[in-house]
Amino acid sequence: MPFRDNIIRVQAPAHKTERSLKFCIDFLLPVGTPVVAACSGTVIACQDRYKRSYKDPKFAVRRNFVVINHNNGESSVYVHLRYRSIRVKKGQKVKQGQVIALSGRVGFATYPHLHFGVYRGEYQKGGVSVQIAFNKEIGPERPLHLAEALGKYL
Repeated sequence: MPFRDNIIRVQAPAHKTERSLKFCIDFLLPVGTPVVAACSGTVIACQDRYKRSYKDPKFAVRRNFVVINHNNGESSVYVHLRYRSIRVKKGQKVKQGQVIALSGRVGFATYPHLHFGVYRGEYQKGGVSVQIAFNKEIGPERPLHLAEALGKYL
C-alpha cells in the first residue's frame, strides 16, 4: 500500500477512458498524509513545484509526483502530492514503506487524494498500466461525488 492507513478508494472517470490509467487507483487522503513507497526501487523522476488544484483537466500537467522503478521491471507513480513535500531525490534508492512525500490536492484534483499506478515498464515511456496486487484488502470503490463531498472536510 502507498500509505499506512486503510483509506477510501475512489472511482475516477478518467481511469475508465484513458488507456494509460486503466488500473490506476485514487485514494481519498487528507492533505499531509504520509505517502510511502509501495515497493523498493530507485526514484527516476519527481516534482513538487506546484501549489494549486484545478477542476479543469487541461491543468493535469501541473501535478506533483514521484516515479519509482522497481527491480521486477515495473514502475510506480504517486501523483497530486503536496507542494514541497517530496522527501526523495532522483536517483535515490528507496525501501518499501519509506515515506517519500505527503499527500495533497495539486493539479487536476477536485478533492484531496493520492493517484497511484503501477506500470509494466517505465511510466510515460511505453509502460503499460497493470493491475495492482495489494498485500491487504482495500475495499470497494466509492463514487467520485462522495469523495468530493468528503474532501471538503479533510
